[in-house]
Amino acid sequence: MTTVTVQPYRVSPSACAEWVGRLVQGLRLPDIRLVARARAVLTAWASRPGASLAKACPTRAQAKAAYAFVANPSVTVKALQDAVYAHGAQLCAEHPRLFIAQDTTTLTYGQRADIQGLGPVTTQNAQGLLVHSSLAVSEQGVPLGIVDQQIWTRPKGKRPPHDTRPKDDRESAKWLHGLQAARAQLPQDIDPVFIFDSEGDVHEVFALATNLDVGLVVRAAQDRRIEEPEHRLFEAASSAPIAFTYPLTVPRAKGQHPSRETQMALRYTQVTLDPPQDKHPERRPVALNVVLVTEQTPQEGQDPLRWCLLTTLPVPDAHAALEIARIYTLRWRVEEFHLTLKSGCGMESHQFHSKDRIEKVVVMLSAVAAFLLSLTYWARTEPEAPATRVMDDASEHVLRSWAVTVQKRKATTPLTLGEAVTYIGRMGGHMGRKCDGPVGVRTLWRGWLDFHNMLLGASLPHYVNYGEG
Repeated sequence: MTTVTVQPYRVSPSACAEWVGRLVQGLRLPDIRLVARARAVLTAWASRPGASLAKACPTRAQAKAAYAFVANPSVTVKALQDAVYAHGAQLCAEHPRLFIAQDTTTLTYGQRADIQGLGPVTTQNAQGLLVHSSLAVSEQGVPLGIVDQQIWTRPKGKRPPHDTRPKDDRESAKWLHGLQAARAQLPQDIDPVFIFDSEGDVHEVFALATNLDVGLVVRAAQDRRIEEPEHRLFEAASSAPIAFTYPLTVPRAKGQHPSRETQMALRYTQVTLDPPQDKHPERRPVALNVVLVTEQTPQEGQDPLRWCLLTTLPVPDAHAALEIARIYTLRWRVEEFHLTLKSGCGMESHQFHSKDRIEKVVVMLSAVAAFLLSLTYWARTEPEAPATRVMDDASEHVLRSWAVTVQKRKATTPLTLGEAVTYIGRMGGHMGRKCDGPVGVRTLWRGWLDFHNMLLGASLPHYVNYGEG
């Protein structure tokens, strides 16, 4: 028998090692060995999102060390959060104007054996916790990083009515805390604009944004009392003249209607909120601008699209009003982030047995989810940037070799970021047809796993045995 040793092209086992290195630079732990272990755990999960630690780590010893890291009381949730926030703020420093999209998601761990510290999250008493994330987004719509995240559990048993609890004890306080904490995390020369969905339609939120002099765009949920002659918010918004109309492509909804073309009408006006003093004597009037976007040609049998947006930003003309509507669409990035955290990174599938350990994993996998989502949008906004922006030279070489030998592509040297994400998306099942659109985060995280399996294979020595006879 003849044994032939084939020397491999040496690569890093992870295309995201540089990103992980930058993140752990801000990690403050009592032992430098714990920082090195944090780097190893983050690299393993960033390379194989959705895998358990046992599967993400190549060896049994590495897996045991990773589980010990999560269980170590010296590794605190706050220390991990501080590193993630500092990394997110550092990425924001290059963007004088950016947006902070906030949203809440629920992590559910069913009714299996009680997990220490979790609380009820459904009417069926399933256990879990809640996560409220502040995701920084660039002017071009690229997610940059997490700059604040609140994690909490609801107490068991029946709670007092909402109106009788102190304001700090209400879940609506998450919007106030998120606004203040994210603002404090960012450099002072940056003017962030916060974007909240209708759950953030809270009078104290508007007052705080006004006092902090930060931009705010919130989808209205309540027909609030106002000082203007119409007396109610929705009537005032609907009474404003149409500034202009514009076409809109409504994307296909999975399992529902196909994509369609429709016509939208835009109105804008200014109002002053007039809170009832008998119910809320501590509240004061707040002046806001209103932008109303309504669908003129709704599809038969479907409710027309309608956004009533409240903002602290100036709206002097129709173009500024249209910009407010565009800004609100950036809020969907945080929904995509939570999708990536829960589905792409498998947050709800991990088997940890205490709230403290689950929270540590939430923080680490949130950083991974933000990285994957950023990569998806970087490729759309900067497709000609070099792929080495997100991977080392060796990893880029392997991906380019795969494109040439397997996909029969004439790949550039080196690959561009757009090409790299296209090829990784192809590994995840993206067909690349015109009707398929750009690579989405779902196909990216699927292909990302295959890509790292390929890198692992390319990094190993190969001993090929050719049997004779």
